[in-house]
Amino acid sequence: MGATDDLVTPRERAVVKHGIRVGDLVEFEFDGVPRVGRVNRTHHRATALVEDDDGIGYTDGKRYKNFYVPVRTLQVMPCP
Repeated sequence: MGATDDLVTPRERAVVKHGIRVGDLVEFEFDGVPRVGRVNRTHHRATALVEDDDGIGYTDGKRYKNFYVPVRTLQVMPCP
């Protein structure tokens, strides 16, 4: 008989408890400044990519800065 792991992953918890999924457009505050970005990864914190001219270049041709924020502080924005 194989072992099974029924633990809830941080990604599942982000979806169930906070309604946050990878790819969601979110708003949050970081160092007192409101930001809008896209969720790139979730774990205990989420990685949100915010477009910024000083950021790192990505394959989509845009430049982004990474922000690591607690999932509970993110607010999902309606799709444009």
